[in-house]
Amino acid sequence: MSNPEETETEAERQCTHELKTFLHRWEEESDLEQEEILNCLSTALDEYYGEDVVEFECDFDLDDDEGEETD
Repeated sequence: MSNPEETETEAERQCTHELKTFLHRWEEESDLEQEEILNCLSTALDEYYGEDVVEFECDFDLDDDEGEETD
């Protein structure tokens, strides 16, 4: 079995590192046990990815007709 660190992209590795840091902080600074943190994480993932619409701010105007020439 290959090492996940060897197959991850830089963005995936950074995301993994950030999540591990987040979990470590919660283990150290809260009264929650590992199982409770994992339950909270599961709930958060279900709520976040279970939503029909994920809001975001677009970097460009969706009404722009880029690439279309006008007479």
